[in-house]
Amino acid sequence: ANTYPGDDGLSLYAACDGEVMLRQLRIDVVPQFVHEGTVPAGDLSIRVDTPVFITGSVEPGACVEAEGDVYIQGTVREAEVVSRSGGITVMGNVAGALGRPSVLRAAGEVDCRSVRYGRIKTAGDLRLHAEAWRSTLAVGGNLYLDGQVEFMLLDVVLDIAGGIFPRMETRIEAAPVSE
Repeated sequence: ANTYPGDDGLSLYAACDGEVMLRQLRIDVVPQFVHEGTVPAGDLSIRVDTPVFITGSVEPGACVEAEGDVYIQGTVREAEVVSRSGGITVMGNVAGALGRPSVLRAAGEVDCRSVRYGRIKTAGDLRLHAEAWRSTLAVGGNLYLDGQVEFMLLDVVLDIAGGIFPRMETRIEAAPVSE
């Protein structure tokens, strides 16, 4: 869907902006809004009925709201990001300030690096790759941590429907070789 063949019969072109997917040996382009660069500070809002891909960060005061998944290559600073029917991935940090938290709300999974002065509400799982500090985390599924609980959750209010799963350190020691 959303593709058409080239005149040479060997090329396939996208009929819209989006994500290329291979499904049942068929190439589809799933419509997706792509915002090149950073969503600037201020009252700028992106509200779309498709998934969103942002190649930069989301700056203070901005709002991003999408019907599908939201993928942000940068950070979210004192902003709001909402996915009404999908998940949110933030490759960088989610950073608010005292009295001005960054807010992430998703119907699906949320995946981010660290959260400082943030409010995250997800109906799915939360995957946290660094610490959460002075934040509120409401998780409808499980909380997955890339470290130990005592180092990852600092002054955090938790509401978790599932469990907390820290990454476990595994040590393998070689046995001495006897001759």
